Amino acid sequence: MALEIGDPVLLTNALDAATADDWNRGRQRNAVKRTTERLQVIEQAPSSHALDSHALEMERSDALHMMIECLLQTGDFREAASYAAEARELDHARGVEYSAWERELLTTFFLGEWDRTLEMGIRFREEWNAAGGPPIAAMCSAVGTVGSIIGYRGDEGKSQEWFEFTRGIAPDLPASGQISGLQMLEADVAIHRARPREAAEMLSEASIGQWWGAPFLAPRGEAFVLSEDPSADDALREAANRVGEHLYAQGILMRAQGIAGRDEELLRESLALFEKIECPYQAARSGWLVGGEAKEAAGRAFERLGATLPTE
Repeated sequence: MALEIGDPVLLTNALDAATADDWNRGRQRNAVKRTTERLQVIEQAPSSHALDSHALEMERSDALHMMIECLLQTGDFREAASYAAEARELDHARGVEYSAWERELLTTFFLGEWDRTLEMGIRFREEWNAAGGPPIAAMCSAVGTVGSIIGYRGDEGKSQEWFEFTRGIAPDLPASGQISGLQMLEADVAIHRARPREAAEMLSEASIGQWWGAPFLAPRGEAFVLSEDPSADDALREAANRVGEHLYAQGILMRAQGIAGRDEELLRESLALFEKIECPYQAARSGWLVGGEAKEAAGRAFERLGATLPTE
């Protein structure tokens, strides 16, 4: 209907909704195509149209946000980083500094550029406070990556303080689709510290949000397997039914299945996938379990990241 009417504003909103539907159905690559089309509609909108005004600015900002999220799901972290840099410059131009410093948190986190993630997280916190602390649930998962890095590096007190700060930026977080992303990040730190039961409890009580469904369910399955939870098989099946084309989630699910079935081949496949998408931390986690030379390489990777070795 939007195509028939030909209104750019209506069409960009329709494409936005269709992208979210693709996520829910595990069609992440199609979501990238829809968002690419949305950006093209915005760029080609007639100058006389309302999109040439403030509406254009807001639509472009949101479309860039969606593109970053879509590319993270397909494992195209480098391409996502280029869009994140573009979005950051747009925010700087608009004078929305806290948003500008948030834009690249997820891409640098997944790519293992952790010192940059920490620097940008600190700047975000400063600018968010300077802006009067506006509620921003949409940014919680990205901001929470700082808490994960601090936790992986061994400072659990500061990690917990950062997670508490992150919850504080969104009073309505429990009702937000971002809550599962933040819970996923916290639980993964617990797994790194060899507290899978704690991670399983976190994730069993959590709600599955739209934004983080697949990468939430895969670590949930891993936590259940590691804690020998009786519902581990059910958790793995649920994750398998939901991961779709989400490569990061696929890698974690393969690792969880490999642990459950004592299947080294699955662990190696998980390692290879994470290496392919340039996600060094999760690659190291999988390599650590493979053992031998892969474990030695994982140890060096943890050292480069500044992370402690996984507690055994």
